[in-house]
Amino acid sequence: MLELLNIARFAPSGHNTQGISYLIVEGSENLTRLREIVVEWMMGAMKSSPELAAYLNFPALIEAHGKGEDLILRNAPLLIVAHAPKDLLPAQVSTVLSLEYVELFAPALGMGTCWAGIAQRCAQAFPAFSQFLKIPAHRNIMGILMAGYPKYKYRRLPARNPLDVAWFKN
Repeated sequence: MLELLNIARFAPSGHNTQGISYLIVEGSENLTRLREIVVEWMMGAMKSSPELAAYLNFPALIEAHGKGEDLILRNAPLLIVAHAPKDLLPAQVSTVLSLEYVELFAPALGMGTCWAGIAQRCAQAFPAFSQFLKIPAHRNIMGILMAGYPKYKYRRLPARNPLDVAWFKN
């Protein structure tokens, strides 16, 4: 994990401010508690932001959680939580770049990663997530990756739309 995260230090950052720190969360009890916090947030969001809840399919995620299926963290053995000072203006872009370096390097170490988008939204909107992880009040969680050794090896990239590019000529 240290080898994997060390590569993130070399990612570009706005004005070379750097400032991104990483917290590794592992252990089934910790990951279970984070899933419970996310479900609690989703249940509240279904009342306060029904459009968001419908768009992100919260009812299905909550139902799956109730059945013991983990569609939130996908049974990942650990999370990489990137956090930065609240006053660091380029933190969001710097975090995305650093975690993308991690994503690109992970396969070279036989590892797999995936953005934990629902957990990340929860962390940014629901203080209980940061409080559980003991993230200092002067810092924000900016990105979360699930990480581990994949059960399956994929031999190709997922299908993508064709390249959309044009050349500008004056």
